[in-house]
Amino acid sequence: MLKKRKFKVIKVMPDFSSSGVWNEGDEGVMIDLEDLEIPQKLKLLFIDWIELYEECWNSSYKYMNKKKAILIYKRGLQLAKQLKLCYPGTKIIYRGESDTGLHEAMEIC
Repeated sequence: MLKKRKFKVIKVMPDFSSSGVWNEGDEGVMIDLEDLEIPQKLKLLFIDWIELYEECWNSSYKYMNKKKAILIYKRGLQLAKQLKLCYPGTKIIYRGESDTGLHEAMEIC
């Protein structure tokens, strides 16, 4: 049986061609969803979230539709909360993005 990989800090943050999950202990290295011990359904929700994020930017990547930006922000926050349930001893940080750019990072308790 494989030992569960431990993370000190995990950041949930959308980005192009990413999993949306970052290991802050390794200087912001992206974590592959397969390296997380989370339900398959949660992995699929992360994939859907990033796909929505990528679709919502205009072709020049300069702005995002405000209504969809709010949806992306809220979905990301929910994903961060679900991740915290899977990793209760790990510090989970959420840094969402909206039509005006990245928000301040917040710890999920």
